[in-house]
Amino acid sequence: MRYSNHLDSSKALSLVNVIKWQLFKSRHFRQETSSLLVMNQKDKLSSKKDFICWLGHASFLIQIDKKRILLDPVLGDIPFYKRLIPSPYSHQELGEIDYIFISHTHYDHFDKPSIQKLLDKNATFITPFRHGVLS
Repeated sequence: MRYSNHLDSSKALSLVNVIKWQLFKSRHFRQETSSLLVMNQKDKLSSKKDFICWLGHASFLIQIDKKRILLDPVLGDIPFYKRLIPSPYSHQELGEIDYIFISHTHYDHFDKPSIQKLLDKNATFITPFRHGVLS
């Protein structure tokens, strides 16, 4: 038996529906947004203690047992998606990275310009099956 999410609306997606949604979306349905306070805590990045730092959307920097793992790094704006808050740290400020984990290659989780900036970190990349070379 295969799992099926009965709430999955992606089956009704089509380019036409997405264009209709973008062109004719009503202000009535828009939720009010507010910006989050971005706290720059560079001193924490040099700490040897374990931490988890949210960098925006699905991007996290995790330090555990003196290993640094960067999850789904999207450090800037991407096509059709402008960050609502700036990235709290530049790629240089993140320090040494041991592992860069890419969960999947959707545009909001895989940003090639961010990946290219991180190649000098000499990190081990963990990617989905059959995604080959990233650079």
